[in-house]
Amino acid sequence: MERAFASLPAIIADLGEPSPSAREAMVFAAWKRVAGEQLSERAVPLRFDENRLSIAVEDKTWQRHLESLAPEMLSRLRNKLGEGVVKFIEFRIDAAAPFASRQKGKIIDPAPDAPSELAASAKQIGDENLREIFLQAAAAQLANRDAN
Repeated sequence: MERAFASLPAIIADLGEPSPSAREAMVFAAWKRVAGEQLSERAVPLRFDENRLSIAVEDKTWQRHLESLAPEMLSRLRNKLGEGVVKFIEFRIDAAAPFASRQKGKIIDPAPDAPSELAASAKQIGDENLREIFLQAAAAQLANRDAN
């Protein structure tokens, strides 16, 4: 699984400079891996913009706790994505966010016109959420490439 995740940025990079939505999807996928299953249900990525990752948390207690862990989490993200991709993590209180169900239950298959390497890579990803994020990033990048 780690090998499949590690290949995500390289596969997207082979398609060209990632679009903002593809880059965001890669950062969200990395967050989920860094945070782990239980934490990622309580700390959900909201937005990635200008090297800043915004994470929704349920309350002030979670916000304070995660702020104390932010340097470690940032270091782990840098190990997954490379230096300079994520420079800051902010934790925002959003009690209404549907944490447990935001990413569950969606399975996306590769588009019929997707490169065979992309489809083969997607099929190797056992984690359904990670596969979905991978395919969303790839689809956004392919659409961006076709538009240009």
